[in-house]
Amino acid sequence: MTTTTTATPLPERASATPASGAAGLVRALGAGSALLVAAHLVIAIMYVPRWPENLALVSWSAVAVPLALLAIGVAMWLTGAASRLLLAVQLVGALAMTVVYVLGAATNDRIFAEDLEMWVSIAALTGQYLAALGVLARGAWRGVQRVLPVLGASWATVVLPVAVAFSDFEATWWPFIVYVCAGLIVNGVALAIRPSGGAEAAR
Repeated sequence: MTTTTTATPLPERASATPASGAAGLVRALGAGSALLVAAHLVIAIMYVPRWPENLALVSWSAVAVPLALLAIGVAMWLTGAASRLLLAVQLVGALAMTVVYVLGAATNDRIFAEDLEMWVSIAALTGQYLAALGVLARGAWRGVQRVLPVLGASWATVVLPVAVAFSDFEATWWPFIVYVCAGLIVNGVALAIRPSGGAEAAR
């Protein structure tokens, strides 16, 4: 008597690597955020020392920062980089920051905008830091891309010592804006190069 045994295939392990369509979107989000923030940083370096020359241009270009936070947050969501709760906190904060920055640029009302921009920005960047910790803890992104978000969000480690040492707004503002922009640019470029967050290395 001959017995035929049929092997049942094991279910495939879920992969954090996005499908080709999603990978293209993540790549575009990363590249777009890096380009926008790089343009803002160049404009800031050119015109902030000549304040208030080209104030409107500087104000509108600054909208690139919350837009990049939104774009990278969406990329993290698509790749399952962190928990949905932490990513939702980042996205809500980035959206609020975008609205406030657009209102400030559109109205050119510095009295209205300055304090509100500061506190909303701090709240949004805090959300960015929490999401970055979530990326680090979850490990869906691998290699250097697992630690890049938290490094990019750790501006306080540079800015606070400068603030204590110099007690000067301008001396504090430059390290802050350069660090935040550099972190967003590096993370955007990394996603443009490896939209999976390096997850394919673990497959």
